[in-house]
Amino acid sequence: MKTKLTTSNTGALRPVFNTAFLAALLSALLLLLTIQPSQAGSATWKASPATGDWNTANNWMPRTVPNSPSDTATFSSSNTTGVSLSLNTEVNGV
Repeated sequence: MKTKLTTSNTGALRPVFNTAFLAALLSALLLLLTIQPSQAGSATWKASPATGDWNTANNWMPRTVPNSPSDTATFSSSNTTGVSLSLNTEVNGV
């Protein structure tokens, strides 16, 4: 009676699978950590905003849009005096 020996390469694929899985897991974790919440916050209008749009985060410091019943929008001197709303907005105070 003859015995036939066979070998399997599944063991050789294990490190490749582990590396690919780890890379995907780390990518997903990095994506979750870089997602910015959509919550707004109190902010001050910049002295030189990019546009006159209230709802553009880049016009505020810190870079957020005051748009919550608890937020306060602060204005001082600015080279942009015409401010417009592009979305429905609610704040506690201006």
